[in-house]
Amino acid sequence: MKSKINDFGLFLQTRYAKIFKKRGDIMTTKTNDLILMVESLPVDIKTKLVEKILNSLHPSQREIDELWAKEAEKRVKEIRTGKVKTIPGEEVFKEIKKKFSK
Repeated sequence: MKSKINDFGLFLQTRYAKIFKKRGDIMTTKTNDLILMVESLPVDIKTKLVEKILNSLHPSQREIDELWAKEAEKRVKEIRTGKVKTIPGEEVFKEIKKKFSK
């Protein structure tokens, strides 16, 4: 298993070396070690790590998230009470195809 991890680290380093050099970044030994450590983590921990990394790139905006949650709940309620009629996906895509194939 260790050789596969090392092989993948080497693959990343060679594959993305040009990109990192263009940006002025260097794949350091520490970076490679970090990548190797992450690869060896269980899936559930990797998932949490990915979520944290993505949140650091695009911090969630609590107010917007809450508004979307309320809107989703409202729409589900409207569907359950029959206030709105759902349209099967097949029909929607058929209409889209019809409209844009002209």
